[in-house]
Amino acid sequence: MDIDFEDLLSEAMLKFTRSSGNGGQNVNKVSSKAELYFDIKASIILSGEQKETLLQKLTNQISDKGVL
Repeated sequence: MDIDFEDLLSEAMLKFTRSSGNGGQNVNKVSSKAELYFDIKASIILSGEQKETLLQKLTNQISDKGVL
């Protein structure tokens, strides 16, 4: 089953934050770290089988709530 990228993107959440650690002069002033979240359990474009596969294969990257 092919998944449309636009549909997939519509279910993702993108968050920008300040990066931690060493860096240049702007590291503590600019939101330069991007985080992408995807709620697998709440997805309407993924089938039940696709959700189960992702939850099994990406166990270490998924929160207790099913967010990748």
